[in-house]
Amino acid sequence: MKPLAANRLARWFGGAAAGAIALVILTGSALAQANRAADPGPASQLVVVQEPGAAVAGTVITPHFKVQLRGALGEDVTTSGVAVSVALSSGTGTLLGTTTRNTDANGSAEFDDLIIEATGTDKQLTASSDGLTPAVSSSFTISAGAAANLAFDVEPSNVVAGVAIAPAVRVKVTDAFTNPIATELVSLSLVGSGTLSGYAPTSTDANGIATFSTLSVNLVGSKQLSASTGSLGPVSSASFAISAAAPANLAFDVQPSNAVAGVAIAPAVRVKVTDAF
Repeated sequence: MKPLAANRLARWFGGAAAGAIALVILTGSALAQANRAADPGPASQLVVVQEPGAAVAGTVITPHFKVQLRGALGEDVTTSGVAVSVALSSGTGTLLGTTTRNTDANGSAEFDDLIIEATGTDKQLTASSDGLTPAVSSSFTISAGAAANLAFDVEPSNVVAGVAIAPAVRVKVTDAFTNPIATELVSLSLVGSGTLSGYAPTSTDANGIATFSTLSVNLVGSKQLSASTGSLGPVSSASFAISAAAPANLAFDVQPSNAVAGVAIAPAVRVKVTDAF
């Protein structure tokens, strides 16, 4: 009861009687509030009480996503056995693990084995239950796992000796779930005779790609490239052919020898034309 109301009662009923009445009314009001706290209304909403933490692709999201039943006034509702489902509501990928849990004796549901295999910084989870306002998590990040796959994204093509291979050779590094791995150093070597030029170990970009745009080989023939990283490979490319460049050199391969007039020069004279390599 407010002080003003108590004062009015004092004037109406006189000292002790008014005090007793005021005490009864005040006690009744406090009791009603206590009863409401002890006996909350039905659940009307879900709220997030523990946000999902950042995780590596393919590993359990920790801290776990946890939600609580709440009433219309925001009070906890301690009802067990209410089925709560969780889904990936923002970001790409598939949510793995146990995606439906029943609330415990405290009215909470904890999702302790959720996994996402696709990377991204914009993931969000939404918990829902029939008849209740859903709860949406904050954004969290899934990062790539360890490098697990190495492959040629663009294979080397046939080319003339000494000319840069085009289109540029590209090598891709991904984790076990095909997420790209950045800053992985990729090295190339030549399988077959000749020298591989225009190349240096190259780091992968944000898409997991190492691009080699100035590769060339000096000797003709069928070749392959071999790619490796510190932990992966070697992996071989498809075969490609190096053909001769434009003529650049002319020379006698077998010089003419002395001979009798009218007799064929033997051994036969040979002249050789080669490219710059």
